[in-house]
Amino acid sequence: MKRLALTLFCLVITSVFARDVLAKEWRGIVPLHSTKADVARLVGRCDRESGCRLRVGNEEAYFVFSKGTIGNYDECAKELPPDTVLLIEVTLINPPKLSALRINKNQFRTFDPSTPPNIGYKGYIDEREGLIIKTYKGKVLQLDYIAAANEVAVCPDYYEEPESFIQLLIEFCCPSVTLDCPSQVTVDGERVTLSAVTNAPGRLKYRWQVTAGKIVAGQGTTKVTIDTTGVGGRTITATIEIDDGSHHTTATSCGFPIRFDRRKNE
Repeated sequence: MKRLALTLFCLVITSVFARDVLAKEWRGIVPLHSTKADVARLVGRCDRESGCRLRVGNEEAYFVFSKGTIGNYDECAKELPPDTVLLIEVTLINPPKLSALRINKNQFRTFDPSTPPNIGYKGYIDEREGLIIKTYKGKVLQLDYIAAANEVAVCPDYYEEPESFIQLLIEFCCPSVTLDCPSQVTVDGERVTLSAVTNAPGRLKYRWQVTAGKIVAGQGTTKVTIDTTGVGGRTITATIEIDDGSHHTTATSCGFPIRFDRRKNE
């Protein structure tokens, strides 16, 4: 019975959430139509002039108003009532799967909002309704409610590049890499596997080098296997270098001794 009750509760929440997302409003607030007073009445009080942030359940909403400092959009804002809502940016505290929104993907245009690209982010935009969705590996991080297509002309400069509302720049000046070397004594003739871990995103190039022994598998990947035959009594130093394709490279090394196999001398 408890499981049934929980399932019904989840279905109700999903249904409400999906209905809110599919509309061009958020909790009754519509860009270019609603004001700060509407936000206070429907969600909570905002004390700042140009914008404010409010938490409602699993959602944190940031509102941008036409009054205050908004950079290059001053001229546009002056033509609007001073407290008009320009943008509603909703961050999902516990990101749900995109499928939970039950959106019609045919209504959305997709794009990659991240720099560097191809690291898991995906944007969806419905310009007709004025809805932008940012996802990461299939989970919804952010919803942006902007002016619908038939109203963009009211403030064209602000909505000129709708993709920019969810774009993000991820900079890795010097990607880091760590190397997992053997902690136990290695005997001559054994094969050793080394693994590298890095924080760099995107597609990387991996280059391994060893001072002794022979790499028999894994060159060009994060894990290599080294044959230590004939290296008894010496130390192997392994080096991994990674290249992110943007002139950023880094390398690390570790050494491990190889013991003679006494059984061969008996």
